[in-house]
Amino acid sequence: MYALRSSFSISSRHNPPSLLRIDPLLYCFFSSSSHSQASASYGIVVQYLIDTFELSPARAVSIMSSRRGIASTEKPQSVYKYLSELGFSEAHIQSTIRLAPQIAFSNIEKTLKPKIEFFQNLGLVGSDLGRFISKHSTLLTISLEKRLMPSVEILKSVFPKDECNSDLLQVLRRCSDMLMRSPYTRLPVNINYLQSCGIVGSQLSMLLKRQPALFVV
Repeated sequence: MYALRSSFSISSRHNPPSLLRIDPLLYCFFSSSSHSQASASYGIVVQYLIDTFELSPARAVSIMSSRRGIASTEKPQSVYKYLSELGFSEAHIQSTIRLAPQIAFSNIEKTLKPKIEFFQNLGLVGSDLGRFISKHSTLLTISLEKRLMPSVEILKSVFPKDECNSDLLQVLRRCSDMLMRSPYTRLPVNINYLQSCGIVGSQLSMLLKRQPALFVV
């Protein structure tokens, strides 16, 4: 498509750009529509995504292509503010959104907050939480009740003495993909198979820590 460099100040992350500050190429593209007012508002959101989360213009337009009804930067601004208040650095926030752009349009109270609190309760807080989510932000896009909670409970059963969840968090950092899958298919099946082979107790927990990917093949 074309390349842009951000021309906004940091304050634009909290304040949407005015029409006059939108990149000329984007402005011309959207204002050419028969619905110029709606297109201009749409263009403001696209430009906000580019400048705040350092998305490419092509990616920002692609993300917004399925969100034509969104004409305000209110949601992505709120998400940026929320993550920042949690202790996420700017780099953490940008990486989080680049991996899972839909998060920028999430409902904080209904969708993001319960999942964030779930990971906080596991022991991830502040910058540790920011580092983890920035690398595995797709975890915020799946069901808390149907995926995250049951998967973690299964993993915890392998680490019965891990009161601080240090072993569990080590596994999640190395292979967060196991939380993305159905908790009732490969993970429990593989655990049961390994136990039937005589790999139990500390042997099983050690194998999970060292080679977590084996449990979801």
